[in-house]
Amino acid sequence: MEFVGLAFLVSLLGMSPLWLRGKWKTASVIGGLSFLILSFVFYKAVPSLVYPLWGLPGWCFVIVFVFCCGILLFANFEEYGEPEKTDQGVGAVGGVLMLALPCFMSMSSCAVFRAGDYAALIGKPEERVWTQDVQPKDPHHIRMASNENAFYLAKQALGQGGAIGSQFKVVEDLVTPQLINGKFRLVVPIDFQGWLTWRATKRVPGYIVVNGEDPTIPAQLEQLPSDQQFVYTPNACWEYRLDRHLWRNGYANKGLTNYALELDDDHKPWWVVTVFEPTIFTSGEKMLGAVIVNPVTGAHTFYKTEDIPHWVDVAFPAEFAATYIDWHGKYQGGWVNSWSGGDSLTEGELTSMVYGSDGEPYWVTDVTSKSEHDSALVGLYYTHARTGKTTFYSAQGSTQSAVVKAVDQNADVQFKHLHGTVPQLYNVYGTMASVIPLLNDSHIFQEVAIVNVANVQIMGVGRDQFDALRAYQKLLSTSGHQISPELTRSMLVVKGKVDRIAVMPQAGEPTFYIQVENMRHVFTGPLQLSPAKLPLTRPGDVVAIEYYASGEDVEPMHTFDNLGIILEKTAGQHTVEASAKENKAKVELHQDVSRLRAQFEQLSDAEVEKLFMSRKLPVEKQ
Repeated sequence: MEFVGLAFLVSLLGMSPLWLRGKWKTASVIGGLSFLILSFVFYKAVPSLVYPLWGLPGWCFVIVFVFCCGILLFANFEEYGEPEKTDQGVGAVGGVLMLALPCFMSMSSCAVFRAGDYAALIGKPEERVWTQDVQPKDPHHIRMASNENAFYLAKQALGQGGAIGSQFKVVEDLVTPQLINGKFRLVVPIDFQGWLTWRATKRVPGYIVVNGEDPTIPAQLEQLPSDQQFVYTPNACWEYRLDRHLWRNGYANKGLTNYALELDDDHKPWWVVTVFEPTIFTSGEKMLGAVIVNPVTGAHTFYKTEDIPHWVDVAFPAEFAATYIDWHGKYQGGWVNSWSGGDSLTEGELTSMVYGSDGEPYWVTDVTSKSEHDSALVGLYYTHARTGKTTFYSAQGSTQSAVVKAVDQNADVQFKHLHGTVPQLYNVYGTMASVIPLLNDSHIFQEVAIVNVANVQIMGVGRDQFDALRAYQKLLSTSGHQISPELTRSMLVVKGKVDRIAVMPQAGEPTFYIQVENMRHVFTGPLQLSPAKLPLTRPGDVVAIEYYASGEDVEPMHTFDNLGIILEKTAGQHTVEASAKENKAKVELHQDVSRLRAQFEQLSDAEVEKLFMSRKLPVEKQ
């Protein structure tokens, strides 16, 4: 009834030029037709009234009003004879004024006048050092399943569900990444095929969960008991359609987007819907919070952004993050600078979801200069996927799209007819690297590539992340003159006795697992780390292990040495190793100096003076 009432009001107001001139018959006919059409349009579209002039209903009012003014201006009314000049004057003036309204609204949100407001929507991003925040990743918890692959696995699981597969469909656009009890998963909702399915079933029997860390594991169709099956879904009918249900229950004047199915800590499913409002007249959408809906009862609770429960992973939409970053890069120097090819113009490229070393969800967007001929990386924006807070990290190398292109052009990848999906940025052995799942033409996971962002020629490809990591590590160890690990502050060395050692085959090659006495970590590494000493190591041997501290229970080794095994090396070996170590040290020193210089430039005068005083260095007085 609410949509019918809204259609009646818009039709009544739109007919006002005819009512005021006494054209009752014509007004009744046009008003009746517009009422029927608008009732259907509003019911199907569920228009948000959060925008100026009520959004879609307001624009419909403008169209009907201008149409009626046109009738007064041009039409002949048989019951009244020839049109009066007064009618024509009212039609002309009313039509011009009403057409001027959309122009005014467009100008009010135009970047020509509001460039600063668009640039400021992102807030003031905190600038930090990537390698201090993003710790090396345990290969067991690297995301391997892409949305493309998750959709394929979900369809497979649904197809094996018997009658469910013929009545319901997988909703590809609503795949939601989640960290559930420390394990990365992709939650994929299923929904009604259409009105006939809804009429026959009235309930959605469950949802699908895809293992995000191992795409070779079949997806699970979680079927719910009848009293826990979903009644309110995005594709349900009548008042049970999710957006229509919220519209009729207090959210008609709020913007709603990003309908995500998420599981709480008890694995109970909820709909999480982002609530927003425009801040630059009809544009500049800003998140106010999220409404969490019980899919069985329809009960709902609104949470402000700062109060959203921690189990919610995706409340701030990826589209908001990408748009804010583009606006900031385009308009931070003003509107004139944006179109005249001015200074410091940047644009975002790919936006993907990763989980940081703190276990928090982030939208990662790489940015490059706004030039068709430049694919160099300028930096990375990490936007918290629950709160929207953004952090900027300066970075150098290739953009993610350039990295994917390099992978797709790899000879082995092309020979196997594979293609890369959306990459995930991780700290791999202290380097900024993209982990890219490789799929075949049927969207089935086949292999994985790990590519160094600073040098895309350093690319490890393998059947799984462990195989690719070994290949990547081998290239790192032989490319000291080209790259260097960046997280030098988190490099640790442990010396002690071997308590246990085991060898596990990974993709046909041996991988060693070593536990050192009094250490709460297990160290792992491929044979290539020390082909001579690793196979000879036994419990009780004293070893020295260099590793990147990720805080995980399994730590990848960077170097390994058995101190009890002394092997002779030729003069040539000593020369090559010394040269590689010297070259790597030079690159590390250069990167550290560049990083420190960038950090130093961000300090205020007071912070610089405090820094010098803390080091007991004299400060020159002006």
